[in-house]
Amino acid sequence: MSDVKATLEPMTIPTYGLGKPEKNPLFFEKRVYQGSSGKVYPVPFIDKVLQDESPVDTDYAARPGANDLSRYKNIPVPTSYMVCQTQDDFFGGYDFDAQGGFIHVANRHISPGKKQWTWGNHEFGWAWDRELTDNNGPYIELMAGVYTDNQPDFSYLMPYETKTFSQYWWPYQKLGPVQQANGLAAIRCVIGEDRSIDLGLAVSRPTTGAKIVVQNTGKVILEQTVDVAPDAPWQDRSLKFEGDNETALSVWVFNAAGEALVGYRPVDRTTLVCDRKVATEPPMPEEITTSDELYLTGEHLNQYRHPTRYPELYWEAALEKDPLDARSNCALGRLKLSRADFAGAAPHFENAIARLTFRHPNPETGEAHYYLGLTQRYLGAFDTAYDYLYKSTWNYAWRSAAYYELAAIEMRRGKLDTALQHLDESLKTNADHNKACVCRAICLRKMDDVEAAALVIDRLLEADPLDHWALAEKEKLTSGQAKLAAESRNDAQTALDIAFDYAECGCLSEAIELLQAHHATEVIPVQVPNPMERSLMTRYTLAWLYAERGDTDRSEAELKLARESAPDYCFPSRLQEIIVLQWAQSQSGADRNAGYGMGNFFYDKRRPESAISAWEQAREADAAFSTVHRNLGIAYWNVRRDTAASRACYEKALECEPDSSRLLIEYVQLCRKLGDPAETLLAFLEARMEIVLERDDATVELAALYNETGQPQQALDLVLSRSFHPWEGGEGKVLRQYTSARLQLGQAALGAGDPAAALEHFELAMQTPERLGEKYHLLQAKADVLYWQACALRALDREPEAVTRFEAAANESGDFQSMAVSQFSELTYFKAKALAALGRQSEAEEVLSAMAAYAKAEMQQPAKIDYFATSLPNLLVFEEDIDQAKQEAMQRLLDLAESGLD
Repeated sequence: MSDVKATLEPMTIPTYGLGKPEKNPLFFEKRVYQGSSGKVYPVPFIDKVLQDESPVDTDYAARPGANDLSRYKNIPVPTSYMVCQTQDDFFGGYDFDAQGGFIHVANRHISPGKKQWTWGNHEFGWAWDRELTDNNGPYIELMAGVYTDNQPDFSYLMPYETKTFSQYWWPYQKLGPVQQANGLAAIRCVIGEDRSIDLGLAVSRPTTGAKIVVQNTGKVILEQTVDVAPDAPWQDRSLKFEGDNETALSVWVFNAAGEALVGYRPVDRTTLVCDRKVATEPPMPEEITTSDELYLTGEHLNQYRHPTRYPELYWEAALEKDPLDARSNCALGRLKLSRADFAGAAPHFENAIARLTFRHPNPETGEAHYYLGLTQRYLGAFDTAYDYLYKSTWNYAWRSAAYYELAAIEMRRGKLDTALQHLDESLKTNADHNKACVCRAICLRKMDDVEAAALVIDRLLEADPLDHWALAEKEKLTSGQAKLAAESRNDAQTALDIAFDYAECGCLSEAIELLQAHHATEVIPVQVPNPMERSLMTRYTLAWLYAERGDTDRSEAELKLARESAPDYCFPSRLQEIIVLQWAQSQSGADRNAGYGMGNFFYDKRRPESAISAWEQAREADAAFSTVHRNLGIAYWNVRRDTAASRACYEKALECEPDSSRLLIEYVQLCRKLGDPAETLLAFLEARMEIVLERDDATVELAALYNETGQPQQALDLVLSRSFHPWEGGEGKVLRQYTSARLQLGQAALGAGDPAAALEHFELAMQTPERLGEKYHLLQAKADVLYWQACALRALDREPEAVTRFEAAANESGDFQSMAVSQFSELTYFKAKALAALGRQSEAEEVLSAMAAYAKAEMQQPAKIDYFATSLPNLLVFEEDIDQAKQEAMQRLLDLAESGLD
């Protein structure tokens, strides 16, 4: 924002003298990454004042507004800012350069979460700005959500529940940030340092005869009628504020009819209270003593989809204390049900029911009965399912969902009258139950009351015009064939959803009609192509539906087509799809695609051994399918740590698909973990150079191998030969190879007696060209580069400059690695060498001793992933033994420290 101005204001403050600076300060928080706003202290600091002396008046030059986060210049690092406990129903953003902004309006009681994310106003962030914006930034995300305090939907949704909300976004211009807004209008009211009042009014639609009334302590100081429009806001800066209490000022805007559009009174900030509790890391399961806390902790991890803590560990720990704990049994049962582990889920629900009914047969909640009914339905035990589902209707919370499931079972049985009764009961409890409405229309249609059925569908579509099942049923009512409506774009995933909806209520013919129509119709193109708009799962489902209907010949024909289909983008996610694929596997003949699809589902649902078994069946069916070999290679490493099997799978995958750049880079990553020599891996990549250059990550890996094998010029030439694009999880990888190559070349030149050439390389080491796609983080340590620059300057007899660089290296503290701040790193070694080069040997030894002590102490502590990390710092195909990785990292630090102390 180019018009930001920096100002200095002189002031005199009585000040105590300072103690000596801490030589090796600790970092107060060891995290700075996307989503974090942790405080860090990246340079030596002083935490002592000389209180035994009298303060002395000292002159300072203050920079007002340095902590004003509404100014982009004050946000140098990637940061998220979460807004909590808002008292208004709006927020927005404004770009002073563009003289425009936007306003978001929503009920704060259901839309409390507001957030700003930016990559930061520094070289690191500017590199991302260049990638993400048309005109090179800045890039800022302003986010809002409903039923959430942050980004994902963290609220609860009952089966077939509908949550309704409204959000409004509208643009405005020319005023600057506003202080109050709703869907109709926005007010700007800012009292300047000279007590002038900057007033403004923006509207979301043309408004004639708007009356603006400004009062101060009840006295009208402005009353004006104006016409305003979105492109013609009103602004006035003529008024002066008199008084000390800004809350005495008020601004109201009325329409021509005298109705209030919007009003504003400045907030009394002295009354504001923030009582929001700071989130804390939960203890590990073995550290929690009560079943209640174990259940609630697991419930939190599950609801927030925590990436590194698993809820089942807490629920299982609760069951160790009390095997019949109802809530933990229900939670584990739901989790296993979602993973298609029907046989494993049922006992948990049975245990929950045993506890809930041990005093009386009618529990307060029907949850366990409902989910056991669903489980039994998936297992094919419809009579048993019916009994459990009916019992759950006794509880209001589960009544609508359970009656719908009962109606579906009765429709399968052909008992339409009973099904209608159940649907009526379901809709009495939940009138927004769309699926119950569609089922009701189907029952009426099958009972030859087409007019009533059409009325039900039309009413539903008035409320929800994009209900795809209702649209398909409308097609059935009007054309006689169930098929996707034009609004559904003939998308395969929508077709599968509706086919299974039909099938679950016994409408096999309609489900078959719909899938047949899907296959016979082109997919309507969209702006962003969907690679899953066609799916082999529609063929498998059609084959299964024919089998369910008893049409063996057609089932076998469709199954043959499904098995012969390309396996691309086969990622089943529905429980019904697993039932279909398991049925397909049970039929005679080899089935690569069914095994492959089931393996993908099970691995995603954290059933790795089931995934391995399914993929092995796919491999037996087609030994030339490279992706199955690749998936098994990942699973053998991550699940079983079977290194030999993992390598063999990847080598077979590459044999089947030698031109795959993805397989190539993953294989090299695996070989790295297996300890293969860099020379061997370099020869492997050089023999496939054309494939390597297809990918940024593979190119960076090749550059790393050049650097590791003493060929820095080749590494430098390689990274400068292309324009890279940054990727989350790969931050800093390109930069490290560039800097490493420059440092190696500089050291070689220095050793060859050419300090001028060496200095040029060292100076360029941190001056990364834009084509690398990223820049170093503000907190990135540079002790190694500074040290080598100083060495070159000293060799050039430019001693004052050399001393300055040595001192800069010596004054560094900590580092920024893997998108997180670290207290010590390999660069600490160069801090010590810089101190030694300055003749401060004892201080150098203190640094190295502290580094060694730190490494030894850390080696005694188990490795731990930061609980609040929003994402892992690397894209990990092959899971890492974090304890082993920590031990190796600490051993490197220890070896460096001890080598410096020798």
